[in-house]
Amino acid sequence: MGIENQIKRISAKGMVGLYDYDINFQNGDSKLKAIFSENGCGKTNLLKLIHYVTSGNIEKLQKVPLMPFRELCIKTSMGTILFEKNENRSVILSIRDNNEEELLSEELRAGDLNSASDVELSDEIQDRYIRMSFNIHEYTGKSVLLGTNRLNDTDARTRYRVRMLRKHEAREETDRDYEVSGNIIYSVLDDLNYSLVRNAQIASTTSRGSRGVYSKIVKNVLNDRAGLDQRGRDVRNEIIKKIKHINNIKKLVDKYNLIDFKEFRSIEKEIEAPRSTVREFKSLYSILIPYFDSLEEKIQDVLPAASLIESFINAINTMFRDKVITYNIQGAYGSRNGFTVQSIVAHKNEESLKEIDPADLSSGEKHLIFLLAKVIISATRGDTLLIIDEPEISLGMMWQRLFVKYVRKCAAESGLQIIMATHSPLILDKYEEIDVSMSKREIRSHM
Repeated sequence: MGIENQIKRISAKGMVGLYDYDINFQNGDSKLKAIFSENGCGKTNLLKLIHYVTSGNIEKLQKVPLMPFRELCIKTSMGTILFEKNENRSVILSIRDNNEEELLSEELRAGDLNSASDVELSDEIQDRYIRMSFNIHEYTGKSVLLGTNRLNDTDARTRYRVRMLRKHEAREETDRDYEVSGNIIYSVLDDLNYSLVRNAQIASTTSRGSRGVYSKIVKNVLNDRAGLDQRGRDVRNEIIKKIKHINNIKKLVDKYNLIDFKEFRSIEKEIEAPRSTVREFKSLYSILIPYFDSLEEKIQDVLPAASLIESFINAINTMFRDKVITYNIQGAYGSRNGFTVQSIVAHKNEESLKEIDPADLSSGEKHLIFLLAKVIISATRGDTLLIIDEPEISLGMMWQRLFVKYVRKCAAESGLQIIMATHSPLILDKYEEIDVSMSKREIRSHM
């Protein structure tokens, strides 16, 4: 879609004192990069460091001096951000624009994290870190880190129950409520549904097709643009041609009920009904064509959300064996609205679907849903960078082979950039060699 990637290159030196990394988004795939190294080479520390710097969270930024690194340089479309650690463990932050003019120079001290609790110092420290965080965000945007403990978030149960209480759907307290990973899947599917529906609603509301319909009708009628010089039958054929075109482009949006087409279907039925005369179509043309143009534009604006729903469902259902994930924006027949996990049940040579609790999914199934949902959530809300540590956790060989393919599809129409740190040769097989950053051990002379 022509979205410029904000981050051009990330270079790190002296991770855990010994290892360098270079992640270059300017060569090869500009949106997806992998990091590979053996255990103990600072890979996870690098991911945390990048996230702490670009998260937009001042508490995380205060942790930067505690990280084991010597230098971190982030080149962006706007300039360069450089963090250099001194021998006293403080870190010098400098931000330069593309003309090499220094815009900001600040010191991050290891003691700032503890001093922030001191009432006399906290305001000064907080203001300084807010200023640093704001300036970094202007250059890098916001990052999200999905660590290896992503299904063990102890706050997930609380967040999920608060959400259910707000929706008046709180369940009775049972042992299942303590299944944290199941609640995380519930939560991430709700977040995904909210993000997609919100984007679709915003697109539909602000669509070009939502403005000027009636003014176009008035203009057509007053300026006699109804095609009155044509025969009624020709006008009717033009209207039918327009209806067929809309039917062709609305299939995916209609499949997930992102736009209400009841009125359109009613008009279609009336237009296609046999009639003894077609003179009335000359008058209808002035009214229907602006309506159809408006609807067509609205479909085009909502189509990206429908495509993301389709990509997510196709990815999950291609890899799942005896389960599927479905989507219903309205939650018909008492089911949950949004995404629902269902099990395929065989009975008397027939198959049916039964809704299941995400807590009953296998670890691999939970990880797969979580990761792909997070990719779409980050893509739709405008995150700049998604960082994933060891995406292969609990994924079988086949799923590892397919994973990168579906990540690319879920992020395709966005400006989201992704970094994955992995030990899996199966996942790396889907990368070009130029898109994999290997750890390089510094060679130091011993005197």
